[in-house]
This record gives sequence, C-alpha cells and structure tokens, in this order.
Amino acid sequence: MKIMGREGVGLRRAGLALGVVGVLVGGWYVAFHTGVRERGAGEAAAYAVATARRGEVAKAVLATGRLTPWETVEVSSQVSGLVTAVHADFNTVVRKGDLLAEIDPSTFRQRLRQAEADLSAAHANHQVALLDVARQKDLLERGLVTPQQYDHLNAELQQLAAILLSREAAVENVKLDLQRCLIVSPADGVVLHKAIEAGRTIAASMVAPTLFVIAQDLRRMRIIAPLNEVDVWLVQPGQRVRFSIEALRGREFSGRVFQIRNPYVSAEAKVASASTPASPVTFDCVIEVENDDLTLRPGVTAIVSIAVASEPSAVHVPNSALNPRAAGLTPHGFAPLQPGEAVVYRVPRNGGIAVPTVVRTGLSDGIRTVVRSGVDEGDVVVAASR
Repeated sequence: MKIMGREGVGLRRAGLALGVVGVLVGGWYVAFHTGVRERGAGEAAAYAVATARRGEVAKAVLATGRLTPWETVEVSSQVSGLVTAVHADFNTVVRKGDLLAEIDPSTFRQRLRQAEADLSAAHANHQVALLDVARQKDLLERGLVTPQQYDHLNAELQQLAAILLSREAAVENVKLDLQRCLIVSPADGVVLHKAIEAGRTIAASMVAPTLFVIAQDLRRMRIIAPLNEVDVWLVQPGQRVRFSIEALRGREFSGRVFQIRNPYVSAEAKVASASTPASPVTFDCVIEVENDDLTLRPGVTAIVSIAVASEPSAVHVPNSALNPRAAGLTPHGFAPLQPGEAVVYRVPRNGGIAVPTVVRTGLSDGIRTVVRSGVDEGDVVVAASR
C-alpha cells in the first residue's frame, strides 16, 4: 500500500526487485520506517487494514467481586448450656419456626421451679398483709390503734405487692429462657453455614455466638465489587452490568447497579493509622442479580463489567487506526490536532493510495473508538503495520 498527500504526489519507482516508496505531500515527506521493507516483484508494503463498521460501542468499568445472598440472617443463642440435638445442616431448606437445635433445659426447669416457689411465698405474704391491713383499719376506726401504726402496716403491704410483681416477672423470665432452649429459624431460607454440633457447650453470657447463617432467598443475590477513586465517579445506580464466572465460561450474566457505599473508618482506626502511609480508598458497589434458575452460588468470584456509557449505533474503527505511528507513519506537516481529533489513513473505495484524514472521535471502549466525521461506514483504513 502507498501513501499520497493531500496536494500532490511525487512518485518514483526504481527497479522491479526492490520497491522503495516515497511520498511528497505539500512539502513534507512521510517515510515508511517500520512498515516497508524490500520485497520481490509484485509485492506491496505490508499494512493491516480494517473496515469502519457500525455498531454498539460501550465504555465499561471493570471490577471483580464476590456473589453473596441479598439478605442473610445470623441465628444465635440467647441462653447458655449444652447442645443436645441439631436438626439442620448445610444447605437445609428451612421455614420460619422450624426447629434448628436444642439446648439442655434441665437447669432452666429447676430455675422455673424455684421461681414458682418464690412466687407462691410472695403471694402468701401478700395475702397475710391484706388481712392485717383490713383488721388494722377496723381497729383504727374504733380508736384502738394510732394512724401511724396503720400507715406503717399499709406501707408494708405495698412493699409485699411490689415483691409479688417481681416474683411474677421472674417466673416469666425463666419460662422465656426455657423457650429459648429451642433454637428456631427466624425466616424462610437455606442454611449457608452451621457452627454447632451436638455435645458442644454454648456460653452466651458475654457475646451471643452465631450458630447458623440462613440465606433468605437465593433467587435474588448481589455482587459486592470494590471500585477505586477514579472509576467510582463513572458508576451510578441503575446502570446495567454484565458479569461472568470463571467456572461457567461462555455464559454471560446480567444485573444492575443498586448502590454505591461510601467507605467508613472508625475513630479508633483513624488514630491507629495516623502514623502509617495512607492506603487506597475503595467504594463498595452493590450489584443486584436475579438468580431464578439457582445457577449462581454464594461465594463465587464474578468478573464484572459496568456499562457507564454507550452508543448503540455508531461508526467505529480500531484504536490502532487512530495512531499513525503504530502503522509506521508520522504525519509531519499537519496542523496541531484539536481535542477530540485524530488522524487515520483512509483507503479510497476505488483502490489506490491511502489518504491521511483528520477525524472527530467519540466514545472509546479501549479497543474501538467512535468516529463522528471523516470516515463513513464501510471505509477501509490503515490499522497497523505487519
């Protein structure tokens, strides 16, 4: 392929065995320093060409994230004791109220008996106090006791009434703890994690231990993908997302951006990191994913592509066509290019010598770039030297 300037061409051929091609364009010379080499008769300089095509060009932000259930519930124990039975395992489908595990209730039954006994005693004392107050009131009306004596006895009655209420509450608390010995599912879902076995002792006095993790609905999942400080400004809720799974090659999944979470650093962490170099800040991008066929599984790594801009029907050329140096061409003599302009070498449709052309460029996906003017659909352009 040969190169022609805009105003004129001086062409010289010397010999058939070796071809040396020069171009004089309006007083400047483009030399094929990288693309042209000596060839035999009938051979042309080797330049790759590409055709300007019309189609979708989308700019995307790439990230890697992990699939997780949309909502999970951690099931803990509010009482301490020995686990006597476990009724659920990994991947068990459970309904709200299903029994998951049991804790030995012996201690709580004894506490209930003690609390009920205390309640009976408090009730008896309260009844005796009621009778005493009734008698003292009759004596007070007869003038046989002083008002101070009556008031003192009435105050004791109020104290015994309060003790009675306290004993009733103690019985209810022990009954509640007895019910808590039966660990039940708080929601419908699937058991993702189990951290309990029969025979294990649970100590819930300080921190309630997590015994089960239940995913409420695996048909709705999410990907949490960290974004850097540059890409986060391009991503907005509602943008469509495509992602793939390494183990499921050839299959593409879709979703949408649901939320961008701002990073949070506690005051303690700020103090601890004050003397250390600042680490890059990332923003968690939450992507909503439909999983109706339950193909996707929690914990799987997803390679995410977030479409931040798109032109569905635009003329585009390979990015290599916009860099003349990649084709061994140096556009000396061109006026300085304006922002959004580039140079391509367009091959006339009737054949012949490639013509340098200034084009206006648009959106790029890193491989292809939209050309808004200077090149039409179907035009052939020089892409790169071979």
